[in-house]
Amino acid sequence: MHRNRHAAVRQTSRLSRIFATGLLLLGETLAEFFNRDNLDFPKLGEGRRVTSHIDPDRLSLLIGLIYDAALDTACWPVAMEAIRIELNCANAALALQTMPDGAFILHLNTNIPKHYEKRMAGYAADVMEQWGGVERMMTLPMDEPHILSRINPAAIDPERTVNRYTIEWALPQNLHDVLAIGLARDAAAIGSLAFGRRRDAGPFEARELAIARLLIPHLQRAATINRLLEAAALARATLEATIDTLSVAITLVDERMRILFANAAARTMLTRGDPIHNHQGKLGATGQPASRALQVAVAQASTDAGALGRRGLGIPVYRNSEASVLYVLPLRTCSASPSHASVAVFVSDTATPFVPPTELVAALFGLTPAESRVFQRIAGGESLAETAAALEVQSSTVKTHLNAVYEKTGVRRRAGLQRIASALVLPVAVG
Repeated sequence: MHRNRHAAVRQTSRLSRIFATGLLLLGETLAEFFNRDNLDFPKLGEGRRVTSHIDPDRLSLLIGLIYDAALDTACWPVAMEAIRIELNCANAALALQTMPDGAFILHLNTNIPKHYEKRMAGYAADVMEQWGGVERMMTLPMDEPHILSRINPAAIDPERTVNRYTIEWALPQNLHDVLAIGLARDAAAIGSLAFGRRRDAGPFEARELAIARLLIPHLQRAATINRLLEAAALARATLEATIDTLSVAITLVDERMRILFANAAARTMLTRGDPIHNHQGKLGATGQPASRALQVAVAQASTDAGALGRRGLGIPVYRNSEASVLYVLPLRTCSASPSHASVAVFVSDTATPFVPPTELVAALFGLTPAESRVFQRIAGGESLAETAAALEVQSSTVKTHLNAVYEKTGVRRRAGLQRIASALVLPVAVG
């Protein structure tokens, strides 16, 4: 049992590293924060823990699929189907739109018959009417799943409803209820994930609600990552196009170290031969020890990502007397890639400055506004006393908020917060 659980946890860690590849990690990878020995996935709602409603191995698998979709949106149907089956629902529909233009970042559905799928777009206004209109929908709590029959019982009652969507679309499919989860609701985006349930499956019970509550923070974080990549223009058709926009040097290789792709920054280094070089089509590093360590790490990442431990593997190298780190991370993507790359190797300058990405960290870890302000200053290098003075509060207040930040992010020291901030800086190339 424990072996299976740790295997599922490594799966989650591997998937979160995929997201990390698109970000400049200057210390620990995000896997460090999603994969801890005493795994207890952080929640937006306080006090929630894994319960008997779902097997821990199954929960770990679902969360892994969600984070897989965080970087590669082609993985969303797989995650949606797995959750749909777990909730004993008939179909799933996901929509994530930018505001105020309403452009779709994501618009997906699963297990809906084709002739019904084609008609869905014509019922947008009727669906909103089901839930009580836009104003009512905007007041629904984001940290709770919502059941249509409990919000508007008349909407699903065949004897009382006059809703066109219910009469023409839902009832003919024997659908009688919906469980909806909010993915985003702010000035920049709005989104939701909904699951339709057939009448013969019975009403939604405590089990389905409990599972949905456990998944909500992870679904919302995945949507946040999708939005981040979209906003940074990184959501390209292939992984190669994505990483070519990054100023950090990234090289994709196979298990034999053959170079399959190098972005612009990496090509410059390969041409210069420092700190990485191209030897007969294979990737190498400056110095024999670093090159040998790189070969071992790539072989491990290709065959058993768990062998790299919780943080992947960072290999120190020097270029022109400046310290850098080669990060070796396993790749996995749901999109077909002509390169068949299995490992990403990228060069991180340990001295790269950054501005703490407070809003993103707050979204990913569920920080309150007060906790976010403390995070920003502590991650930026200020002391406890300096933070208290800048925020005009007592040191004890700062300490309380700081302890909450530690709890939510899963780190125990200020250096850990600085590494989180470093990890989330997007090094997007300009021009």
